Amino acid sequence: MNKIGFLFSGIISLIGLITIILTKVVQLVMPYIGRAAFQAAAAGIYIPENYNINFSFIQNSSIFLIILGIVLSMFFYRSESNN
Repeated sequence: MNKIGFLFSGIISLIGLITIILTKVVQLVMPYIGRAAFQAAAAGIYIPENYNINFSFIQNSSIFLIILGIVLSMFFYRSESNN
């Protein structure tokens, strides 16, 4: 049964890692998408700060998921090796 817990704790860590990667990609790409939309509309003034998205809560939650997954995987690994 501990093998299932070990597997799911690894999946939790991977979900956190994938979430961090996706939010970072979106943060890097959004100013370019905003510039393209601005050039297509040709109205107003382009300010790159208008297209920055704050993902701090999501990234902090992802870091928590990674740490939780590592701690749980260590717990399940130790409990399996004790048996």
